[in-house]
Amino acid sequence: MIDLEDDPVLDARLRRTFSAIAAATPVDDEAWNSGVRGERSSPTRLLAVAASVALLTAGAVGVWKVSSRSGSTEPANTLPRPPLVVPPPMIVPPTPVTPEGTEYPIERVPAFEFGSTSDGGPVIDGSMIGYSQTADATQYSYRTLDVQGDHVVERSCVSALVPDVSTPANVITTTGCANTLESSLRPYTGAFSQQEDGQPASGFWRWSNVPADTDFVQYRSGELLLWQRPIDGHVHFPAGTAESPDAVAYRADGAVLATVDAVAVAAAEEGAAEFFADLHRESRLDLADVELARDGVQDRFAQCLTSRNVDLKSSGKYERVAFPRDGNIEPAWQACLVDAQQWLDAFIDAHS
Repeated sequence: MIDLEDDPVLDARLRRTFSAIAAATPVDDEAWNSGVRGERSSPTRLLAVAASVALLTAGAVGVWKVSSRSGSTEPANTLPRPPLVVPPPMIVPPTPVTPEGTEYPIERVPAFEFGSTSDGGPVIDGSMIGYSQTADATQYSYRTLDVQGDHVVERSCVSALVPDVSTPANVITTTGCANTLESSLRPYTGAFSQQEDGQPASGFWRWSNVPADTDFVQYRSGELLLWQRPIDGHVHFPAGTAESPDAVAYRADGAVLATVDAVAVAAAEEGAAEFFADLHRESRLDLADVELARDGVQDRFAQCLTSRNVDLKSSGKYERVAFPRDGNIEPAWQACLVDAQQWLDAFIDAHS
């Protein structure tokens, strides 16, 4: 028998071993109590096995101690060998990428008066409005809804206010909207220019659904080589000379998250068109009824939001911008999209 009190080194080693085992293998009391008493849970079995290994180790060390006292300097062959654990291969991150060219910064700016629409106007999610600007243009983004075919769809919109070079006091507003679900399947990009005397005075290119983990976007258009860190999923660059600019969204570790070029955009558009073929089919309503349906859906949606403690306020020239009273509009927004679709279904049945 080994007297631990005679060997403080071994005593300390065993105490550390049992402490480590206890810390690393907690017993699942719930699994133990709910199972058959004779069948221990995995952590319990692991604890028992680990304890046995520790005891065998102690015994082996004791044999070595006894053998050494009898004059032998060789350890006994009964010393247990721990199983060989091969660590998993290291995951090597992508090589970090340094931006090329010149930074073309975009920055968040305070709210300003934006846009215009018909009386009443579409309902816009006030919590989703974002304002930003570059050296050449000021832009804003928002979420709203519309009627497409026989469906109520949520739309993501972005608009730019561009100085008019002929009359600096005025601005030219360009707007683009896309079905939120559809734009998630492909890069949502757009190009526009401000005209003067039939000639382009300035051109701009934007990408409005940049992946969330993007650290920076590398942009190339002809000889123009720029980069930008996105804000709220947006980047905005001068158009340059190329008809189809290229852009790549990089993560901080250098991983490529998305690419915009002719091949990537064509492939994404083909997939999105196939996925949303039913959504874009021709409506069963004639053109006059489509406008009635659109107005009716907007009114129904506004009424639904108001009934769910969402305030509709004016912002700039828009008359109905939704601001939730509790700070979270999403539950009401999604529920009212369903309600508006039900209203549209009934409207179509009555007018087709």
